[in-house]
Amino acid sequence: MPAVCTYKAALRIWPDAPSHSNGALRYWLEDHGLITGLDPKLAQPSHRAGPDAYVTAHILRALLGLATGRDMVAWTAQPRLLPKITFGKHKGSQWSEAPADYLEWVAHKSDLDADTKWNAARELQRRRAA
Repeated sequence: MPAVCTYKAALRIWPDAPSHSNGALRYWLEDHGLITGLDPKLAQPSHRAGPDAYVTAHILRALLGLATGRDMVAWTAQPRLLPKITFGKHKGSQWSEAPADYLEWVAHKSDLDADTKWNAARELQRRRAA
């Protein structure tokens, strides 16, 4: 049975969200009218299986309004698509704003995690294709 990672899907659908954690997304999506009908009593306490599953189900429902299940399954199989650089000299910058030599270092010479390297390589590939 294919799996869907709501975290990876949320990174793609809502890259400008202040955070992509369950709790932060819940409130951000409620503020934007994308989650409605959530019973606060069932969503608490956070970091417990039942309430977290309840909030995740609402996030998934909001995601399904903007992407297909097939898309989300495909995204789940890929590395996290990081909207911004999360470390170092260019922290907070869009990948498209970073110098090519910095991206080359991240992708090929750094000891950063595989997802971060993938994002740097993806940006380099985008530039070569343009």
